[in-house]
Amino acid sequence: MELKDEDQFIVIGSDGLFEFLSNDRIMNLAVPYFVRNELKEACDVLVKNAVQAWKDVSTFSFLCEEQIWKKKFIRRKKVF
Repeated sequence: MELKDEDQFIVIGSDGLFEFLSNDRIMNLAVPYFVRNELKEACDVLVKNAVQAWKDVSTFSFLCEEQIWKKKFIRRKKVF
């Protein structure tokens, strides 16, 4: 990626940030803090939102796996 003269800042983060938040979402969250020069707060809100997105996905995955396991268990139980 090449920086341009009109670029005002860059966001450096781990895959945990970019895996769970889109570039547009990151910009929508960060820009209001950037214009107020509240960079620490921008970082805090990005981390908070990425963690919440991870929890949402993890909870959904867990619930799906739990339902699959229950269906398998119930099917086995009926067979016996």
